[in-house]
Amino acid sequence: MKNIKILKIVLISLMIISGLLITIDKASDIKKKSNDTKKMEEYFKLDKKKTKDKYIGILEIPKINLKRGFYDLNDSKNIIDKNITLLKINKNIIVFAAHSGNAYIAYFNDIKKLQKKDIIIVDYKHKKEIYEVYSKGLDDKDGKIKITKEKNKRLVLVTCNNNDKNNYLIIKAQKKEYSNE
Repeated sequence: MKNIKILKIVLISLMIISGLLITIDKASDIKKKSNDTKKMEEYFKLDKKKTKDKYIGILEIPKINLKRGFYDLNDSKNIIDKNITLLKINKNIIVFAAHSGNAYIAYFNDIKKLQKKDIIIVDYKHKKEIYEVYSKGLDDKDGKIKITKEKNKRLVLVTCNNNDKNNYLIIKAQKKEYSNE
């Protein structure tokens, strides 16, 4: 009889401990999901104050997990040694340049992974424009970029070609759709 009481106490204690462990495990999962959600929110949302006060837009390339603000053409921070550089913007074309390689400022290192049909998003003055890559190629590294006039609005990304220091890597994308989100 005494052994049965002890066994019941042990079983009840094990059940309570198991319940506590399950509760702790679920709480840990909830906290992890909450942290993951916060990280995602931080990734997909740049500081509103920075965006309002400094950046004039955001360049986003989902395939390579790039989301970076850019400055006005005349801003002192619009230089390649500090950020993605806006080289030209008008109603028909936007041109960005950035370093590639291993440095912390090598924002375009992974654009070599882009292929036809990949998406690039530009949020400029709170208007999102979606572009689709249609061309990837090389251009002589002579300080000039050859861009032909075309009817459709385009986006051009320029960086050094890591495989050939005599050429730029050029990614061209065409505007696909417009949303005002």
